[in-house]
Amino acid sequence: MSDTDSFINEVNEEVQKDQFYAFVRKYWWVAAALVVLLVGGTALNEARKAGIARDAQVFGDSLDQALLLESSDARLAALNEIPAKEGDAGAMLDLLKAAEMGASGDTAGEQSLLQAIVADDDVSDVYKQLAKFKYALSLDATASDDERKAAFSELTAPGAPFRLLAEEQIALIDAGAGDLDAATARLQSIADDSLATPALRQRIGQWLVVLGAPEAAQ
Repeated sequence: MSDTDSFINEVNEEVQKDQFYAFVRKYWWVAAALVVLLVGGTALNEARKAGIARDAQVFGDSLDQALLLESSDARLAALNEIPAKEGDAGAMLDLLKAAEMGASGDTAGEQSLLQAIVADDDVSDVYKQLAKFKYALSLDATASDDERKAAFSELTAPGAPFRLLAEEQIALIDAGAGDLDAATARLQSIADDSLATPALRQRIGQWLVVLGAPEAAQ
């Protein structure tokens, strides 16, 4: 019986081997395709990463070269030559363009570009907030004090990235309108804020001295 069992086992093993090899011969291309997909996918991913890094480097170099030019018109012309970008990269490019427009006196063009950044759903909130802040600054020559204060007030919500800078601008508007008490109180509040940077505290201290409050916190 043991010889018979051994013979049967050997036959079963041979049949299983034959079935396995038949399966491999029939479906070898599936395994090959999986290997190609795996290796190809890895290669494509690495190529994509390299392409993104290369594009970012070219984009950054183009910005640097444009900003090194002497005149605002020349810088704007160079920035306009840079291919349009989407999302945050595009917002960064447009913010620089808007700044050059403002410097050259094209306030309407500056404001239009800043509003387009705010309306772009693909742009991160921090860039939108910066565009709103720049827009509020651009209102200096075209809007009333109340309109300017309203624009900056939109940026003073708790946790907003440019809250303290917006508060500073509101204080300066108050000071310009002759409301020195309101301006001093707001500036002192900024100086006392735990999120104020040393540079901001120093500037606020200088404003307070100008307004006659030398006892401001350092």
